[in-house]
Amino acid sequence: MTIRPTSAAMPAPGPPVNGTSELGWLLEDFLAQVPGTQGAFLVARDGLVLTAARLTRDEADSAAAVASALYSAGGAAGSITSPPAGDVQQIIVQHATRYTILMSTPDQHPDLAAGATPTSGPAVVGCVLGVLAGPDAHTGLVGDRMAALIVSVAKHLVTATRTGNSREDARGADTFTTDVPVEGAGSRDEGTGDER
Repeated sequence: MTIRPTSAAMPAPGPPVNGTSELGWLLEDFLAQVPGTQGAFLVARDGLVLTAARLTRDEADSAAAVASALYSAGGAAGSITSPPAGDVQQIIVQHATRYTILMSTPDQHPDLAAGATPTSGPAVVGCVLGVLAGPDAHTGLVGDRMAALIVSVAKHLVTATRTGNSREDARGADTFTTDVPVEGAGSRDEGTGDER
C-alpha cells in the first residue's frame, strides 16, 4: 500500500503547458513551422504530461491519458501474430475535424552504442510525441517533421523509469526529472522544483 503525502508535502505542480517548460519551446517551434498543426504534447508512456503547447492543462492531461492508452493498445495489436510486430512506431487517428498523430521516441539514450546498457543512473524509457492537426494537414509531412524532431533532440526525449522502490516515488508520482538538461534552458532542482 502506498501512502500519499499530505497536500502540504506535495511536490511542486507538474510541468506547465503552453510551451513554457524546458522542452515546450521545441513544440512551439514545431507548431509554428508545420502547416495545419494545432497542438502538441510530449508524455511519458505511462501518461504523465512532460510538456504541451497550445493546450490547456485539462486538454494536455486528456491527451496524455489517450496517448498512453493508444500506445498500449498499439503494442497489444502488434502482439496478435507470431512473431510480434515489434515496438509501436506511429499511430494516426483520423477524426472528422482533426488528426491525432502519435510517435514514439527511442527507449535508450542515443549516445549509447546499440545494445549497450547504461553503467550508472536510472534506467530510461522513451516518450510519446503527439500532434493534433487540422483536417487539411498533410499527415505525411507532419509525420516526417515529427520524426525529424525526435531524431534531432532524442537524448532529451527519454524519461527515468519509476518503480515502487525508488526515492522519486516517495516524493510523489508526479515527479519527473531528467539527467540531460536542454542546452540554454534552466533545469529544475530535483528535490525542490526550484529553477537553477
